[in-house]
Amino acid sequence: MRGGAKCREFCSETLESKLAPGLYACGELFDVTGPCGGYNLAWAWASGCLAGRSAAKSL
Repeated sequence: MRGGAKCREFCSETLESKLAPGLYACGELFDVTGPCGGYNLAWAWASGCLAGRSAAKSL
C-alpha cells in the first residue's frame, strides 16, 4: 500500500514527528512499501515498539 506520512517528517531514532513534537507514529501510517510475506507485520511491530518506548521516555 502506498501513501501515508512521509518518513522524512519523522525522526528515525524515535519516530517522533518533526512537524508536531510529541506525536509518535508507527506501522501502516508511514509511506513504507515492501514485498508481501510478513514484512509489513515485522515493520508494524518494530516501529510500534520504537514509537511506544520513545513516547514513554518523553513523559
